[in-house]
Amino acid sequence: MHLNEPCISVNNLSFRYDHEWVLKDISFEIRRGDYVGIIGPNGGGKTTLLKLLLGILKPTRGEIICHCAHAPALHHRIGYVPQRLSEDIKSFPATVREVIAASREHWTNRWFGNAASVRSAIHSAMKLTDVGQYQDKRIGELSGGQLQRVLIARALVGHPE
Repeated sequence: MHLNEPCISVNNLSFRYDHEWVLKDISFEIRRGDYVGIIGPNGGGKTTLLKLLLGILKPTRGEIICHCAHAPALHHRIGYVPQRLSEDIKSFPATVREVIAASREHWTNRWFGNAASVRSAIHSAMKLTDVGQYQDKRIGELSGGQLQRVLIARALVGHPE
């Protein structure tokens, strides 16, 4: 894929919760190398749009096209860091390493190669976000800032575009 070619195309995208339209007839393209910011008022549909791009929600109308031949599912090409997590995270019995790995291991054989490359990607993401020293700590034991860095590592481990 060349720098100027579209990576994502969104055509006439609309979404509603029950009977309330949140997004209506949205169209745009994101080209490889673009930086994109989504701004707007509270309740304006920003999170809904991200959930649609990630495949968490399905459009009511319209389409989202990923132009990546090697990973046609768009959610494999996007690194997503949630704005907030459930309070249940404090009691979740997983370590930092397990939380980061969970985003990658499910797709190991299908998209990302062998176990050694997965381990390497996890190590690289932890090093980049400086969370390696916490890798055996339970996720609920982290400070807010440490947790944010773990979530960023989780988003980066799949090598999003």
